[in-house]
Amino acid sequence: MGAEAVLALMDAKPDTPACVISLDGNQAVRVPLLECVARVRTSSCTVDTYLIKLQLNFQANILRLVIEYCRM
Repeated sequence: MGAEAVLALMDAKPDTPACVISLDGNQAVRVPLLECVARVRTSSCTVDTYLIKLQLNFQANILRLVIEYCRM
């Protein structure tokens, strides 16, 4: 990836958009920075949604156990 970063710097022009050097399989590739930011935001939202659902499920199970305990 270091060699690709050097090549990206040498190929860059003043109007070249910012990019991130990443791996795609075993190839070093240039990915536009804004695309990377969009992917991270999408992943973050997906993880947050999953964690909220997991927390609600956990709270529902605790409430169910408390109700069962109170019925005894």
